Amino acid sequence: MVQQLEDTQKEQLKSQFIERLNNQGYNVEQEANLKGKSGAEHYFEILAHSNNGFISHTVAIDITQEEDNRDVGLSKVFAFDDKSYDCGIRYKILLALPRLDSIAFRFAAGQKIRVFDIERLREFLDSPLASFPKVEKTPAWESKDQLLQSLTDLGYMVEEKGKAAGNSGVEYTFDILATFDGQP
Repeated sequence: MVQQLEDTQKEQLKSQFIERLNNQGYNVEQEANLKGKSGAEHYFEILAHSNNGFISHTVAIDITQEEDNRDVGLSKVFAFDDKSYDCGIRYKILLALPRLDSIAFRFAAGQKIRVFDIERLREFLDSPLASFPKVEKTPAWESKDQLLQSLTDLGYMVEEKGKAAGNSGVEYTFDILATFDGQP
């Protein structure tokens, strides 16, 4: 059985996670407030920003847990997804301590929220760092081959005439489909 985390343990895991993000090249902002499209102000435990010279993106990260060692329920996952959507943030990570219940887990998967329960978080923190090439400026491409090589050099898996399914389940074909960590 997973033990209830003490505040000091939770803060230690949060610090290690932030350090990991920094080592992966993210600029990390803690306790961030963003104004959403609705006009509402939303609080995020962590916002991580990345710009590899080709793509820049923001990841919203929250840490959630229930009292008495209960699994985290749907309402907390829904609220996190809702505020991320309102702020236009597509990439979402939820540190669910100790874990999500089965309904919340299915919802998170459907909303493409990457979830770390306590065990997966510790495994992630103990895993070796991936290395990514540093890009000083956005390359200028004069040919399709140069574009493909730049994407490959940045660590993307590149597929010409690649296929990907949309949220509706319809499959689309792209001239070039570049994926990173399995995500287009």
